[in-house]
Amino acid sequence: MNYFYVLEGISCAGKTSTINCLEKKGAYIIRENVTFCNDFPPLPTNYIESRRNEKFILELEKKRCNIAEGRDGLSVADRMIISSMAISYAWDYGTIHNFIQDIIMSIRNTDNLLLCDCNFYLDVKYEDVIERNKKRRSLLGKAWVGENIIKRQRYFYDVYKDIVRSENWYDINSSVLSTEQISEIIISTRIERQQVTKEQRIEEFIKLDENI
Repeated sequence: MNYFYVLEGISCAGKTSTINCLEKKGAYIIRENVTFCNDFPPLPTNYIESRRNEKFILELEKKRCNIAEGRDGLSVADRMIISSMAISYAWDYGTIHNFIQDIIMSIRNTDNLLLCDCNFYLDVKYEDVIERNKKRRSLLGKAWVGENIIKRQRYFYDVYKDIVRSENWYDINSSVLSTEQISEIIISTRIERQQVTKEQRIEEFIKLDENI
């Protein structure tokens, strides 16, 4: 069987460490979008730049989704479009509703967008985010780990999981489990893709747009 999983979570939740561990265990890794290409745009500072990044990310996500199609065994992506949406919402440049409309249009025109087999969400305490950031070789700035930024990211994930079909979401507490333990949970999980029509997914995102 082929399985395509996505590792999600706020900044410093432990995604990269888990991805590296999964790779050593034989999983095929699809790196996060900022390391997937060489021309990723810089962090936005206003509405126009935020929209530029969102459109760039959406086109990139289509390519990343295609990579997992038809591969043998387990493929794991380090973040995907939901993470980008959470970050756009957290930065609060007023673009999230435009971003959701772009995604709805893409769902209408793309067969496999947002259709992984399972999303693993690493949940982490804010104090652990700060402590882990201090231990990084290169500290992340407030644009990534500011308390309000983290709070808004978490809120977006909560709303998303409440509205969009969540049968294939698996929450893992990365504050209490080691990277090795998290990796073993992911490898031992066998969740096949939920059958969701384009119409169902579009309706969900319309509802998300109304509630975020």
